[in-house]
Amino acid sequence: MTQFLNNYDKALHDAIYEEMLKTDPARLFLNPRLKILKIVQSTIGSPFGVIADVGCGSGYFGIFLATQTDQIKYVDAIEASEAAVKEVIPRNAEFHNVLGKVKPIFGSFDELAKETYDFVFAMGALHHSPDLKKTLEVISQSLKKGGYLIAQEPAMPDSTSHEAYDFKYNIVEERFGLKIRNGDRFDRFYRECEYKSSLVHAGFDILLWDDFVGGIKKSAVLAELFKSLVFSIKRDGLNSTLQRFLRNYRGTQKVGPDSPDWQSDMKNATSKVMPKMTIARKSSACNTHHAE
Repeated sequence: MTQFLNNYDKALHDAIYEEMLKTDPARLFLNPRLKILKIVQSTIGSPFGVIADVGCGSGYFGIFLATQTDQIKYVDAIEASEAAVKEVIPRNAEFHNVLGKVKPIFGSFDELAKETYDFVFAMGALHHSPDLKKTLEVISQSLKKGGYLIAQEPAMPDSTSHEAYDFKYNIVEERFGLKIRNGDRFDRFYRECEYKSSLVHAGFDILLWDDFVGGIKKSAVLAELFKSLVFSIKRDGLNSTLQRFLRNYRGTQKVGPDSPDWQSDMKNATSKVMPKMTIARKSSACNTHHAE
């Protein structure tokens, strides 16, 4: 079977989705990126027709879209992790009563059917592309004429040096018991100019490019943490829940004076990153016009 993730990303994603299966699906719609839908509606109107949610993770965005309007025919929830496609997305879609409208698909944003979609949503997915120009060209080809790409991604300033990227990529992350050099994963954090130029080269007109401020109130976070704790205790018991919490807590701490503090290095490497969102429309012009 096709493997869309490299071995490092696959190991990390498998661990992430195993953890997702332990969370309450009732919490799915807490993701602050869902606020993007209101911005979309105020800018171009409500999404309609056939939707692709690429790199969809748990499927939260596509599932939420499917619950909002009858104008959406169906949503292809496209994810490069088999664990997500076989278990996480179907479970979440079934819980929210849209299993017949949301189609989990094992695939990649670099392999999409041509002229199929009215909207493509990419929520924190594009910065995992090993070749942003190619990915956006494929997405453009997958859209019908006049179709829209809605994306929210972390972006670095245009002045970010190559040395700064080398520093980031050489950090060895330690997550879920795995030690992975950041540069061995597809986790690029492109510069703003790279996103914009790649969009234009792919035949998009950029209708909106702006900071995305999507925070949620601390009271809501605390309430949901409490709900999650209650859910875990009911499912696993108090002792197992506390043991898992202690394991996770200890995993974020430095052990010994000579241990590398990779979290601090990563924080420094991404200190200037800004969450950006874009609304881009596939041009209906016969030819694209841009500097070569």
